[in-house]
Amino acid sequence: MYGFKCIAKSQVCNMIEDCPDGSDESNCDDCILTQCSPDVCIPDHWSLNCSTANSLKMNETNEVTNLRNLVFSQYAEYQIVDLRSTLLSDFIKEKFFNNITVTGKVLADYKLCCSYFRGEKLPAHQCEAEEETLSTCEDLIGDSLKRVLLWIVALCAVFGNMTALGYRILFERATLHLTYVLFVTCLGVSDLLMGVYLVIIASVDVVYRGVYIVHKMSWKQSTLCQIAGTLATLSSETSTLFILFITLERFLTIRFPFGEHKISSLGKYVLISVALCFGLLLSVAPILFRDMSLYSNNGMCLGFPLRKSSGTAWIYSVTVFLFFNSILFVVIAIGQFLIFITISQQSSKFKSESQASARRADNITVALKLSVVVLSNFICWFPVCVLAIRTVFSDYEVTLETYAWIIVLVLPFNSALNPVLYTLPRISKSWTDFKRRQSTRVSKS
Repeated sequence: MYGFKCIAKSQVCNMIEDCPDGSDESNCDDCILTQCSPDVCIPDHWSLNCSTANSLKMNETNEVTNLRNLVFSQYAEYQIVDLRSTLLSDFIKEKFFNNITVTGKVLADYKLCCSYFRGEKLPAHQCEAEEETLSTCEDLIGDSLKRVLLWIVALCAVFGNMTALGYRILFERATLHLTYVLFVTCLGVSDLLMGVYLVIIASVDVVYRGVYIVHKMSWKQSTLCQIAGTLATLSSETSTLFILFITLERFLTIRFPFGEHKISSLGKYVLISVALCFGLLLSVAPILFRDMSLYSNNGMCLGFPLRKSSGTAWIYSVTVFLFFNSILFVVIAIGQFLIFITISQQSSKFKSESQASARRADNITVALKLSVVVLSNFICWFPVCVLAIRTVFSDYEVTLETYAWIIVLVLPFNSALNPVLYTLPRISKSWTDFKRRQSTRVSKS
């Protein structure tokens, strides 16, 4: 009874005054509603004893620290304990369920079903939780093979891109004014950021080896996890944009070899600024709007939507990673198709006119090499986008094993492969030319 009439529990603290005196909306900051009994409201600094209840279900109104205030009587016995909608924190005590008897099931977060928190009294088969994507109770990266591959991809991405950038700055600085060279260099910086992200994740796995579940919540909510997620998003979005710009620049260069239409000197810097600003905006937005918590959804600090969910974070993830990226890749695919059509037409023209412009041949060679980079990125990302689309618009569900391989190997793979594709051949050619010059000097002397 509230005031002069009875109201349902759902009408209490719902930001609407249903009682004449407004008492149903008073003291809401200090009040927790629980389904332990039909209508129970307790201050959050009190303890709740549910020893007389047959089942316990904590609802979604509970805050992060509420569960530690839940005191089980050692004589309490339950058929079902449902804690799936309760947010957890690192304040949960070891052997959390040792004081109660559960005859049926405990439905909980994966963390509570680990032996460290479950205790000896509750058997593992009585605790049900949704499996983690990559993590186990002991480790952030539970599979040894995935752990090794993650380190390989991370180190290749970091050292490969650092080598590529260093080579261009030290030995090919004179070509940095060229539009496509500048775009490729920016792509290398983007891929380097992905390598840094992978090193952070792999290092955290080492730090928390064997005790990850104890630190799971603090890691996912940490500043470092937010930074890692920001780097991954910034890298993936700017990389996609620079690949689009490379495709555009090569098409204009091949289609109009005499420069009738091209990206101007000012235009290339405007495009680079747009890519960086847009990438920063998309990657930082989940941190600025706390209700998203996009990077705190999993231990990898990623927000890619390969598992169906709901809420603001999931909608944002679908919009950015799925719809926006899919549109970009469709445009890239069209651009690559037009490049190959143009090359075919010009090759036929060369044969019919018995002429081969060195400049055009050069442009075509560069376009074909860069097309390999573009197509490799497209081949990696396109299947992932297709899986995400199926997940969003149908009942299809990506298996946890597939999801794990996509996160560890598929998504970051191009960050390690790109420098090999667009820089290693140039380094090899430069080394061959250097050896040829050396041998020529020796023969002349």
